[in-house]
Amino acid sequence: MYIPAWLRAVQAVRAALPPVVTWISRRELPRLERESDLAATGPLGAGGHAARERGASPAPRA
Repeated sequence: MYIPAWLRAVQAVRAALPPVVTWISRRELPRLERESDLAATGPLGAGGHAARERGASPAPRA
């Protein structure tokens, strides 16, 4: 089976992404909280089929 070299390299980067995202989040989220009010939005709802079963209209597409 042929596997391109770039695909093998991407696997190493893929393994490193979760720690990088965690590090950036821990650094940036406190800064964002200081700069502006990050109010909780509350539950987002059931969505999809569950929302349609209850008679809710679907969300508009952007």
